[in-house]
Amino acid sequence: MKLDGEISGDGAIGALLKVLTPLAKNALERNSTETDSIPGHPPITASDVSSAKATSNNGVTTIEIQLKPQTDGSSASDREGPVGRGVGTLGNIDKAVDELGGSIESGYNTVKLTYNNAYIKCTVDENTNTVIGGTWHYTVNVSIADANVKLKGLPFHISNLKAKIDYSVVI
Repeated sequence: MKLDGEISGDGAIGALLKVLTPLAKNALERNSTETDSIPGHPPITASDVSSAKATSNNGVTTIEIQLKPQTDGSSASDREGPVGRGVGTLGNIDKAVDELGGSIESGYNTVKLTYNNAYIKCTVDENTNTVIGGTWHYTVNVSIADANVKLKGLPFHISNLKAKIDYSVVI
């Protein structure tokens, strides 16, 4: 996981959010660990997919699946929706806010997570039917329209916060 650009917002908090950008980058890096586990929470359904193709060459099948976009609120499950089933999502944002040393005091209902460019590209050994490599990916646009938060114990009002996170699992 990595932050794609800076965190922005309206008013005086906008300047503070630029200061928090390095903290967010560090929190994302701390929560990015090596894995050999295939992400997602199948089954993926036909209605989750905007396009798919498979090709076979020399005993290896390459599968490419483009998932439909998904929009969640602050307390979503990481296992639901097209991106949740295919790649897994951030789910409930409490852990992420906690990592930044903060809490949302009010305004949970103004949090929106929009998952785009979600795809799975993997290769399967045709002899063993085993996934031998691949990439599971999405970008998520985080927005908070209007919320009262505490960051490092200090109260702030956030208006029009925007951030973008790039998420990839490569096996």
